Amino acid sequence: MKLASIAAGLAAAASTLMSATAAPVKARSTKLSDIDSTCGFRASYQIISYVNAASVDRGDAMCIAGSEGAGYTAGMARFSTQYGSALEAIKLYASDSDYKHEFDALLPTLKKYAAQQSGSLAGLEKFCDAWTQAASNGNAFRAAQITAIRTLYDEPLREYTSNLGLRYPLSKSVMVDTLLLNGYGSSNDGIDAIIADTSSQFTDDAGGDSESTIQVNNHSVDEIVWLGKFLDTRDRLSSGKDTAHSDSYRSLIRDQQYTLNGDITFTAFGGKKVKVGCNKLL
Repeated sequence: MKLASIAAGLAAAASTLMSATAAPVKARSTKLSDIDSTCGFRASYQIISYVNAASVDRGDAMCIAGSEGAGYTAGMARFSTQYGSALEAIKLYASDSDYKHEFDALLPTLKKYAAQQSGSLAGLEKFCDAWTQAASNGNAFRAAQITAIRTLYDEPLREYTSNLGLRYPLSKSVMVDTLLLNGYGSSNDGIDAIIADTSSQFTDDAGGDSESTIQVNNHSVDEIVWLGKFLDTRDRLSSGKDTAHSDSYRSLIRDQQYTLNGDITFTAFGGKKVKVGCNKLL
């Protein structure tokens, strides 16, 4: 995989994961095998994997060492050794019957660094070797990463999407991507700040062609019109560090791929055309 174009963003984004991984988890009983039957879920996670790890189907194997103090960033959701999200994915994998004990020697150090929120690289020199080896072990590690994304980010965000009235899988995918990049928070570029700033810009009704209307400040606003404004606000508050991700989602908006249903092509980094579809994740 050619990751040079996003390596700098990966290192910067790792520091934003603290608030997201520390958020209360609202676990649900839905099985991964049940929701993997929907095209919207499959396409969304393929997009998330590509914009975060430059691969639709092998983003789970990506692993990058940051500078000392930044820890490792790995997998299809930029899992961090510093803030414990990498450990959560590994723990899920270790509970699977197909676990091959790739991380056994590293677990004490990973647990210590997650508890301390330490970005040290010491003692983790073999981390990327273990991560890529685990990713080659069938689907067990990929399933663990998808479940970790759902538990740490996707499920807690459902309160946000419900309160906003967002209906489309595209909108929900943007919300997950935003939380991965920016974390929670009502200051700076946290997702709460982006939502509040976006909604404050609507002082009248705003129509559109998405056939989904949400209520914003007692005004009727087209869902995709709001989403486009959300992406603009996200880029502004993040001083442009989110723009490459946002542009990928903007290409889906331009093509009216709101439902993420069927074969979809979006424009990613450097103008590359990337195809995702309804093929199973596992």
